[in-house]
Amino acid sequence: MHAVPSQSFSFYVGKKHIVNLGGLDGRKTFFENKDFSVSQGFVELLTGLVSSNDARDDYGAAFFVKCVSVLSRGERVAQTLAVLTSDTRKFCDELVARPASVLHQEWQVTDVTQSVYFLLYRLVQRSVGATEISEDDRLLRHTLRIFESFERNTSLAHIIFPWLITPKYVARYIAGARLYIAIRRILNRRNKAGHREEDALQYVYDQNNDTDKVVRFIFSALASSVTMTGAAATWLPAFLSDAPEWQERCREEVDAVVFKYRKDPTQSPNDVLATLSLQIWESDFPILHSCLQETLRITSTGTFFRKNVSGSDIPLGDSGDVVPDGSYATYLPDSVHMDPRVYPDPLEFNPARFHDARISEEEEPHTFLGWGSGRHLCAGMRLAKVQINIILVHMLANFDFELSDEKGRQKLGTMPSVDRNLLRPEKSHVPIYIRYKRRNLVA
Repeated sequence: MHAVPSQSFSFYVGKKHIVNLGGLDGRKTFFENKDFSVSQGFVELLTGLVSSNDARDDYGAAFFVKCVSVLSRGERVAQTLAVLTSDTRKFCDELVARPASVLHQEWQVTDVTQSVYFLLYRLVQRSVGATEISEDDRLLRHTLRIFESFERNTSLAHIIFPWLITPKYVARYIAGARLYIAIRRILNRRNKAGHREEDALQYVYDQNNDTDKVVRFIFSALASSVTMTGAAATWLPAFLSDAPEWQERCREEVDAVVFKYRKDPTQSPNDVLATLSLQIWESDFPILHSCLQETLRITSTGTFFRKNVSGSDIPLGDSGDVVPDGSYATYLPDSVHMDPRVYPDPLEFNPARFHDARISEEEEPHTFLGWGSGRHLCAGMRLAKVQINIILVHMLANFDFELSDEKGRQKLGTMPSVDRNLLRPEKSHVPIYIRYKRRNLVA
């Protein structure tokens, strides 16, 4: 391992040379330099593959970004709002129908790492998956279990030793094959019946009738949407359940939007939410957005990856240090997100950092990395924000909620900590229970 004055250091994983970038020069180089390949860095480091130095294989990244860009267009997202809000309203109805808590009959209890996560998976399938999966609870649970098995069995040993066949590698391969079969069956049924759906699966298939490309897209979409958006969608209600003052500020914002757009006094908040336009969903909840930003800051664990494919060394500012040609570059979001100079008391949930006193990118660039930064912003950011907004706005409109245990005892101040050693953001690996009670939904 070699430390350098720029706060960067380099090391080897097997034969792969990796430079971890630090400091402002390293951060600016990582997020602004056009000669870094995101796809080669990510795929090769996490799968054990190595391309030749002159290869620029993007592993389907360009096709993925093209498809997500189309699926994220305003008119297309607007067309999905009706089913997204309907699914979320049904979720709220299911929460209401649950039995009362064991110890406190006025409250009900749910584990957001399961209930909210499952709802998010349904919304993801609506946006970047298949209608048949989103509308069939059995198939929805089946494919989610397969995907979670695929994600859970990433093998670090296989990254270091690509030739090593580990039990996790085998389990991941089997899970991938099962998901491939499930998607292929849906496509085969559609083709056999001459049936079409206006969903992402159909759009991607229509591009070239290539089943393999469709499956690769679905894998990539699920990996980014379910795992990372699912993390934010489950951690955010957990943080709000442990921060009553911010929950109330968000609820007041939601109530104000409902009041503003109610056309008839008999409309319930859910009725009003079903009529909101995409513009309203994207712009009328700034306090909730600040809470989401703060959630992403705290939970954005893991590492960003790049590969130098420029054919020459990439300098790190004026430090004299470089990322050699063919080497990999990494950057840890914690380097800035957990920097007390940038974010005082960095482990504290404090959305005021983004709502009341925003950090200027002109003062110091790339200080918030929750959606990526610079040349490589998250392609599905728009879809993720809309999905999370719809879930949280409905929860805030329908319920008061607070952190609890499984039996409904209030447990404010007992939030589980985020595992900062994870490869990327994930939902909590331990249950997070909230107790909730229904609000009066009439005006």
